Amino acid sequence: MKGVAHYRIAPCDRAPYNRAPCQEPNLSPESIGFIAALLTTGAFVPQAWMTVRTRDTRSISLAMYVVFNIGIALWLAYGVLIDSRPMIWANVITLALAMTILTVKWQNRHRDRVGS
Repeated sequence: MKGVAHYRIAPCDRAPYNRAPCQEPNLSPESIGFIAALLTTGAFVPQAWMTVRTRDTRSISLAMYVVFNIGIALWLAYGVLIDSRPMIWANVITLALAMTILTVKWQNRHRDRVGS
């Protein structure tokens, strides 16, 4: 990946007093990123599903979702600029889900204001 520093967790301590077997960690920073992306993006799926299914958006803030979508779009742009696959995929999926919720909220904005 261009523009991304590759970090390694420090090697095992080989001091004589440390008798425990030494084993390097198996997870790379990219693997951790993919796991984080899966969890945080997956957590968004139930909200999007319920919003589409019920069309109930009364408890959802339109302003919050507008700002949230802008933020996700900027995180996606950042992921593209640093060529981070976990960041790109997580934000593509999250943006699609959040835009779905925002679209339903926008369609319901007049109804929600009246409280029907």
